Amino acid sequence: MKTEDFKSAIADCNSLLVQDFNNVNGLFLRGCAFQKTGNMENAIEDFTKVLELDPNHVNAGFARAACLNKIGEYAKAIEDYQAALDKDEEKKSQTSLSLRKMSQKSRVFDKSGMKSQQNAPQFFQEPISFDDGLLNPQDREVLELKYSNDPSFFKTASSISKSQSFSLEKSLSLTPPSHLTIKEMAEWYHLKGYEARKKGDFLQAIVLYTKALEYNPQHFKAIFNRGFAFDKLQRFQEAIEDYTAALLIDQNNAYAYYNRGISFDKRGDFKEALKDFTCAIELNPKADFFHNRGFTFRKQGNLELAIEDYSQAIALDPKHQKSLYNRGCCYEKLSYLELAEEDYQKALEMAPDSTNYLIHLANLKLKLGNLDLAEEYCQRTLKINNKYCQAFNTLGMIYERSGKYQQAIEAFRIAVELNPTNAVYLYNRACVYKALGDFSKAIEDFENAMKMDPKNPAIYVNLGLLYRKCEDYSKALDMYDKEMKMNMGDGSKTHINRAFCLAKLSKYQEAVDAYNLALNIENSDIHSLYNRGICYERMGKLEEGINDFSKIIAINPNNPNAYFNRGCCYDSLGELNKAILDYSKALELETEAQKRNGI
Repeated sequence: MKTEDFKSAIADCNSLLVQDFNNVNGLFLRGCAFQKTGNMENAIEDFTKVLELDPNHVNAGFARAACLNKIGEYAKAIEDYQAALDKDEEKKSQTSLSLRKMSQKSRVFDKSGMKSQQNAPQFFQEPISFDDGLLNPQDREVLELKYSNDPSFFKTASSISKSQSFSLEKSLSLTPPSHLTIKEMAEWYHLKGYEARKKGDFLQAIVLYTKALEYNPQHFKAIFNRGFAFDKLQRFQEAIEDYTAALLIDQNNAYAYYNRGISFDKRGDFKEALKDFTCAIELNPKADFFHNRGFTFRKQGNLELAIEDYSQAIALDPKHQKSLYNRGCCYEKLSYLELAEEDYQKALEMAPDSTNYLIHLANLKLKLGNLDLAEEYCQRTLKINNKYCQAFNTLGMIYERSGKYQQAIEAFRIAVELNPTNAVYLYNRACVYKALGDFSKAIEDFENAMKMDPKNPAIYVNLGLLYRKCEDYSKALDMYDKEMKMNMGDGSKTHINRAFCLAKLSKYQEAVDAYNLALNIENSDIHSLYNRGICYERMGKLEEGINDFSKIIAINPNNPNAYFNRGCCYDSLGELNKAILDYSKALELETEAQKRNGI
């Protein structure tokens, strides 16, 4: 995204969403990439999915509003914009309430005075912004106590201010009252910065917060809220710098650690994010803080630690539905399906119209083999949102598992129609066509999926198989070559498939080389030994062929084909007695096999 290679960004997001189709960050980034390329319809679809998964995702609300405005849907755009502003207002009010509970003597937030956020995002909580407008004088006095005298802070705040390249044109047009003191000027500009942030104008907010810091470099709220605005603009390094400066003023501020942890996480620096979330928890063990640390552990693949943190969040707040949901996701990935179902059900009880929870339960029931209940959850999802692509995709998988292939194709058709750029839906429909023997349609869908998701090796494996069945060995070989590059050549199956195509193309020495690679991984694979023996025979290397067929006979003395082909090699070498013995043994084993099969 930063290099403006939006096509590659979309492909990478597609790969991520194949594995985690409800990944909020992946959907949001793909939507942004679609928006940048002018594909407003797909962008709106992705932002809509984000808002279904996370109704409090303010950035998705603003982004969808911008897209709707672009295509002339002005009424809807205004509605989205207002809803996004209201969400910001809601967070503001929650934060203000928290600040009123601060102890004037202690620099730590009072745990007993904090309320859990019931409407928090599913995967990741939004950073908290301090609201000047709702703070009473006592709160301001508390926030201004115990400023650091460390000169390194002044250096940090100054360097941040000078590094900004913003135009001050708008802020200079704002004229503060002439009677204000220097300290009051800082407060005035901070308030104007908050007003700009409330309107979603984060760039202007940064300009005004910076102006406030010129008058008072120790203004905690200005530097904290500027960090918040930087985070909103995905300028994570600058956000981290501001939160760090804020912590030099108030080293016991749990929310500064919490917000900096979020910025570290978004930047991909999970180690530092975990440190900050841990500091926030030590200062103020809130459910949201445990939730976010659990989320970062989950990103690292540390699912057991993530489960521990989600469980801590639930212990603090039994109705923390996002922790229930995310713990369920971790249980599901660890194959603790009953525990996952229990968590999903509890989350669903709190939000019975959540299509996200319903579709997870549908997929879970599919894994458990309860196809009727899986279908029921899908149908409930579609009653809430009859254009929910993932519900049609899951429905297609249920029908495929039930052997209802035509119904499966129809479900996948609707999913593809609703979202033509989703490689997963095309891939799944292609698999059904393949099962029905309709190879041309399967190839068409796999090829289209490959264009959207060129980094998915499973697509190349399937195309290789289909081209082989169609006896187009050159194309099959090309698919296996691409798969091998992606898998770094670790799997023997890829080498075997390549070798088979090379042999069919009469490239026997290259086929032998490929079989050698497969046998280096699995030295007793009968298939590889047999086909390599055939290649040696075709090349006239009869002794090598005899050696391979002999190895097969040592592994399986009842293999008639090995005896027959070794007999052919002996025959070609003129060793007729040995050839006759092998032919006779092959005939004997084949006759016995036919009797066993009643032929």
